[in-house]
Amino acid sequence: EIRGADAAEFLERVYTGRYANLKVGMTRYALMLDESGVIIDDGVIARLAPDHFYFTTTTSGAASVYRELSRLNTLWRSQCGLVNLTGARSAVNLAGPAAPAVLSHLTDLDLSSEAFPYLGVRQANVAGIPAILMRVGFVGEWGYEIHVAADRAVTLWDAVMSAGAAYGICPFGVEAQRRLRLEKGHLIVAQDTDGLTTPLQAGLPWAVKMDKPFFIGQRSLQIVAPRPLKQTLVGFTLDAQFQPTPPQECHLVIDQGEIAGRITSIAFSPTLQQHIGLAYVTPALAVVGTRLTIRLSDRSLVTATITPTPFYDPQNHRQKVNVISSNQTLIDIPQETRSHTLLDIDVNSSLSLINLSHLTRFGVKGAGASAWLTSQTIPIPTCPNSWLPLPNGGLVARLGLTEFLVEDNGCDPVAPLLAAACQPPPEAVYPVLRQDLAIALSGTAVPDLLLQTCSVNVRALDLRDRPVILTSMAGVAVTVLPGERQGIPFYRIWCDGTFGAYLWQTLEAIAAELDGSVTGFEQIPD
Repeated sequence: EIRGADAAEFLERVYTGRYANLKVGMTRYALMLDESGVIIDDGVIARLAPDHFYFTTTTSGAASVYRELSRLNTLWRSQCGLVNLTGARSAVNLAGPAAPAVLSHLTDLDLSSEAFPYLGVRQANVAGIPAILMRVGFVGEWGYEIHVAADRAVTLWDAVMSAGAAYGICPFGVEAQRRLRLEKGHLIVAQDTDGLTTPLQAGLPWAVKMDKPFFIGQRSLQIVAPRPLKQTLVGFTLDAQFQPTPPQECHLVIDQGEIAGRITSIAFSPTLQQHIGLAYVTPALAVVGTRLTIRLSDRSLVTATITPTPFYDPQNHRQKVNVISSNQTLIDIPQETRSHTLLDIDVNSSLSLINLSHLTRFGVKGAGASAWLTSQTIPIPTCPNSWLPLPNGGLVARLGLTEFLVEDNGCDPVAPLLAAACQPPPEAVYPVLRQDLAIALSGTAVPDLLLQTCSVNVRALDLRDRPVILTSMAGVAVTVLPGERQGIPFYRIWCDGTFGAYLWQTLEAIAAELDGSVTGFEQIPD
C-alpha cells in the first residue's frame, strides 16, 4: 500500500494510467514499463482514501517491484510511504453468478451493483474479519477479491466454503483460472509478453495515457509509436471439429515459408467447445478472419483463424449486470425434455426420477424481499429452511431469513418474474440467478435411495413442517425439499448445475437397481 500527500502523483509517474482522477472507492488496471517502454508488470490499483492506495502486482514480481518503487520513492523524494503487504495479506477470489448470494451470508455490505459497482473497492467485515473487497473480474464472471490478514485466511476460507455449500461452491486452481482468463483475452505478463514487448504490441494502448506529463517508459514509446509494428498480439481459434494434436505454446506461425509469429497461450475452452489462444503475428496477418498456418513439433501444419477478443462475453454483461433468466442452466436441456411437468411423475412407480431443470426458478434476497413477494401474491413461509406450495402447483422456499426461491409448475409463470420483467424490484430486493439442476423423486423407494447417497434419515422427518434441508448427496451439495403426494414420498432436489450430469448419472444408476423410471435427462452430455 502507499499513503501520503504525493501518493497519487507517485503512481502517475510509475504506471501508465491516470490515478490522480481515480475516485475513492474504485479500482483501475495498472501497467508498469521500464525505461525502454517494455512491459515489466501489471496489477490493480484501488483508491481507499484521497491519500491512501492499495495495489497488487504479479505474484512473481512482488519483491522486485517493491524494491524498484522504494528506489524511486527515495530518488524522487516523494511525500509518501510504501509498505509491502505481500507476506502479511492473503486473498481469496470468489467468482461466479452466485458470488453475491454467497457473500451476502458473510457481510452486511450492500452488494448491489449500484452500491458496489464493477471495478469498485470496499472495506467491510467478512465473516467477522476486516477485509478489502475488490470487484474485479480476471476470470470473466461476477466476482470479488477478498483481501484479509494472512493469519485469518483459513478462517475466511472455511467461512466462504460453508456459506457456499448450498450453492455448490468448489475450489478452482491456477490452471482453471488461466483458462477462464484466456476466454476473456486477458494477457499474463511474462507469458504473453517478453523482454521486448511494448503495450502497443500487446494490444494495450488503452492502458497508456500518453498525454500525461511523465511516466516511466513514456519517452521510449513516443519514439517507437510512429514506427510500423513488427508483430501484434491477436486472438485465434481452431475449428470446432479440430481433431489432430493441438498446437502448443511457442509453436510458430508460418507465412509463405517464413516465421511470422508464435503462440503465447492456447487451451481448450469447454464453454466455447473449441481451442482458443493468443499469438503474436505480423500486421498483415492480424486481420479478423485471416487463416493462420501453425507448425507443430513434428513439422506438420494446422490452420487457425484470427478471432476478436474477448472470446467470451465481449460486452462484460456477466460482470456488470445481475441477469435474471428463466431458463439459464449450466446444463443444456434438450428441447424434447422441456415439456415435462410435475404431473409427469408416476406415483404408482416404486421410484420415479425426473429432470425438471426447465422450470422457471426465481431467487430474491434482501430486507425487502418478504414484503415484495407478498405484493406479488406469493405466500411467505413463516420460518427459514421451510417451504410452501403455490396454488398453481409451484412452490416457494425460504432459504434464510431474507432469501427466497420461487418455482413454477411448468405451465403457469412465476408472478415475481413477470413483475421483474416489467420493472426492477425495490432497492432492498436483490435478484439471485439460479442455475440449478432440479430433480423430482417420487415413490416408496425414495428413502432407500437417499440412504445410499446422503446421511439424511428421511423417515425421522416431520413432513408437516415442510423442511428445507441443506446437505450433500453423492458428495454434491444439494437442497432437499421432502414431501408427499397421495401419501407417497415426493422429494424435490436442487444442486448447482456444474455437478448436474454427475449427480444425475449417480441417481440414475441407483434408480435402475431399484427398477425405477427415469425421465428427462437421457441425452444430456457429460
